Amino acid sequence: MKPSNGFIVSIFLLLLITPFSTQAQEKKCHKVDVTVDITHSANGQKGSIKVSTSDANAKLILHLLNDRGEDEQVKITTGSIRNITPGTYDLVIHYPDSKYCSETRKVTVN
Repeated sequence: MKPSNGFIVSIFLLLLITPFSTQAQEKKCHKVDVTVDITHSANGQKGSIKVSTSDANAKLILHLLNDRGEDEQVKITTGSIRNITPGTYDLVIHYPDSKYCSETRKVTVN
């Protein structure tokens, strides 16, 4: 039986994210205050997620993963991810600079 693409992507992201978690524990990374604002779908328009940080120097990469672990959208700067269909997602907030702590949040767009 051949694994589905979603499974492969999930394993890849798990392997990608795990070292960052380990680094955070070993290096005592700096926790950045992150605000996540969700605009829900309405009147035929899809939803959006806006992410902002308390530290202007903390450049981030966002991954929005659907319930199958597939990458829905990636945004490389602080800002909005648009055209999101209703559902529950994992929002992975990763900082290329290892001095910042990466994190994952569960978000729901109605």
